[in-house]
Amino acid sequence: TFFTSTKGSAIWMIADEWYPFFPFHPSFPYNSASLQLLPWLLTDLVMLAFLVAAAAGYRHFRRSGSVDALDPSLFLVGAASLGAILISVRFLWMAAFPLLFVLRVLSVTARPLARVEWTAAIGTAALLAGFLLPGGWRDLMFDTPSDPATYLRMPLNERRFALPGVRFLEEAGLQGALFNPYHLGGFLGYRLAPRMRTFIDGRTEHYPAEVMEDFVHVNFRCLPFDPRPPCARSAGRASEQPTLGGLALDGGESFLDVLDRRRVDVFFAMGGEANLYGLKDTLHNLDGAPGWLPIYRSLDHAIFLRLVPRNSDNLRRVVAYYRARGIPFDPRHGFDPRQAILAAPAWARAQRLLPDDDDALLAASRGADTEARYRALDALGRHYAIIGDTVDELEVDRAAAAMRGDVEAPRLRMVKALVALGRPSEAEPLARELARIHTGDGRAQALHEQIVRMIPPPPADGGAARDR
Repeated sequence: TFFTSTKGSAIWMIADEWYPFFPFHPSFPYNSASLQLLPWLLTDLVMLAFLVAAAAGYRHFRRSGSVDALDPSLFLVGAASLGAILISVRFLWMAAFPLLFVLRVLSVTARPLARVEWTAAIGTAALLAGFLLPGGWRDLMFDTPSDPATYLRMPLNERRFALPGVRFLEEAGLQGALFNPYHLGGFLGYRLAPRMRTFIDGRTEHYPAEVMEDFVHVNFRCLPFDPRPPCARSAGRASEQPTLGGLALDGGESFLDVLDRRRVDVFFAMGGEANLYGLKDTLHNLDGAPGWLPIYRSLDHAIFLRLVPRNSDNLRRVVAYYRARGIPFDPRHGFDPRQAILAAPAWARAQRLLPDDDDALLAASRGADTEARYRALDALGRHYAIIGDTVDELEVDRAAAAMRGDVEAPRLRMVKALVALGRPSEAEPLARELARIHTGDGRAQALHEQIVRMIPPPPADGGAARDR
């Protein structure tokens, strides 16, 4: 089953916890807490103990003719488990099976057995303490409530699973093919199937390799003839007929073409500055993309609808969803976060369109304490920029920039907002000021030069050009 289910699948394209286990050196080419020095040493110890126990069990069999120690079932399961561990560190938990074989051999051959049992018990307790105190517990629980009452009230981590957006898809009743983040595949499938079909599922990779290739293609916004890795591997000139994993790809295919070829109806984007989990940021992949309408927004995720005839019913469902809640929604231009905040602040707060402490921030932004006022304005500016509320973001960032003439953050946000609004002429003085503040930073100079190039030249003949 293992060999048939993994043949030609995307499972071998995963490079994190699917990386092989190396018994002779703890070398891991990725930054991950999934395998540290202690579990590596313990796994090596189990492997060595398995080999010694196999030899001891065989010797006992030769002497007594009994297979009590050399149990064939436990030996074969233990050997298969070690093979799985060597293939991937994700199977490290299977070290329990060779360990069972070791304990079986010890139970028959060791004298006295009580000493072995006490040693194993003390070692287990020590490992448990190591996990809870200096070990991996903190890495696993970094975003989990530390007090038991809150933990027991939470059925799941809403931020990790982008629950506001998932609820929107449920309550609006959207249907069709969904492009989703890798880690949300299982959760979205559980909550939305069979009305919606997920693109990818991070729990298992039992789908063809070309699905993963298309997923990467979209995540990195690959354009025709894009030289960036991994785009360079999956997008090339048609005459070159590039291949990836043995799959021939059409040259010059953009990430938007991939979405159309896969007939994706709904795009679930996730990322931004509020993203806690180090995922590939897709939040702005479809900003301004032709034929895609923004229909929902939260702090760290957004949802887009493909405007094609087959999605006319989906668009009607979105319109009905917002109408029932008294929230403005324009089916031509899509969801406007600012209008939603003004019309339904309670709903907007539930979607995390407003900061949790927005009342305190607004009060501080109007207070007499200069330092507290600036910090509040900066926090509001960051939040508004993340959710795409350019009107309020420009207002608070102008106030923040006026308070401090040598601070980069509010001016940089204003530049990005004005460029996104198609107003490079207004962005140019701010970019010039950034270049003045950071005279030694080539990026600030390059940003100013880029914006200058975006400003259209004035007509050569003034009013005559406008008349034409």
